[in-house]
Amino acid sequence: MLTTPNIIPSSIIVRLFILLFFQFILSNFIERLWNLIYTNEMMRSTLFYTTTNNLLMVILYGLFCVVDKMSNPDWRLKGPIKSSVADSSLYGDAWLYFWRNTGCSWTIASLLTYLEHGDLHGGFTIQGIEFSKFPKQAPGFPRFIMEILFMLLCIDFFMYWMHRAYHWGFLYKYIHSVHHEYHEPISVNATSVHVVEIISMTVVVFIVPKVLYEMIELHPLSIYCISFITTVHVVLEHCGYDDYFEWLTFGVIPVSKMHFVHHQLSRVNYGFYFYFWDWLFGTKMSYEEMDKLRQKGKKEN
Repeated sequence: MLTTPNIIPSSIIVRLFILLFFQFILSNFIERLWNLIYTNEMMRSTLFYTTTNNLLMVILYGLFCVVDKMSNPDWRLKGPIKSSVADSSLYGDAWLYFWRNTGCSWTIASLLTYLEHGDLHGGFTIQGIEFSKFPKQAPGFPRFIMEILFMLLCIDFFMYWMHRAYHWGFLYKYIHSVHHEYHEPISVNATSVHVVEIISMTVVVFIVPKVLYEMIELHPLSIYCISFITTVHVVLEHCGYDDYFEWLTFGVIPVSKMHFVHHQLSRVNYGFYFYFWDWLFGTKMSYEEMDKLRQKGKKEN
C-alpha cells in the first residue's frame, strides 16, 4: 500500500494551529487593552505601570515557588556546578533582593519620568509619550508583533554588550558575581542582582524604546507591553526547567536551557531575550554542547 509522505511534521501543524488561535485571542485583547489605556488616565501613570509590572512578577514567583516545592526534582535542569548558596536560604535571599530592587527600579523609572516631564504621569507610563500623540486605533496584530520583536532585538543588542561587560574584571567581582552565586537558578533568582545592575537595566529598557519611538513612531501600546514581556521572560529564563516554553516559538525565543548554560559556564550566552547576538559574535553554546563537554571531561579524567 502506498503511503503519503509526511511533508509537514505533525508537531509543526499543531504549533501553527495554536499560533493561529493565539492570534485570534490576542487581536481582541490588544484592541480592548488599548481602549482601556486610551480612556483611563490612571493606567498611563508610572505608578500604575510599575506597580502592575511588579505585581505580575510576584504572581509568577509565587506560582513557581509552588511548582518548585511540588514538582519532581528530575524535571529540573542539572549541571556539574552547584549553587554556592544553600538551598535553605535560596528563596529567602531571593525575595529580599526582589523587594529591594523593586523599590530601586520604581524610583529610577519615576525619576527619569519626572526629569523629562516634571510629574510622575509623564503623559504616558515611563517612556513619557505625550497623550496628544496617541493614535485612537490599536495596532493590528502583525504590526504589534513586529514592533515588539524589533524593540526586543534592539534592546537585546545593548543588553548583550552590557552583560558581557559585567563579566570583565572588577565589574564581575563587585557587581555581577552576586547573580552568579546561583549556578542552578530558580525563577526567584531573576532579580537576585546587584543594585547597580538593576539601575543599568532599567535605564536601557527605558531609553531604547523611547529613542526608537522618536525615530520610527512605534505604537505606544507596543512600548507599553515591553516591560511586561521582559518580566515574564526573565522569570521563565531562570526557572530551571526544560524548555517546554520554547516548543511553541519554534525555538526562536530560548527560555531556560540557554541561560542555564550561562550560569554554569559564565563566558557564553550573554543574550537577554534572544541568542542572535551570541551566534553573531561567537559566544553561543547550547545545553547539549555543554553536556558533551562535561562527558568529554569525565572520559579524560
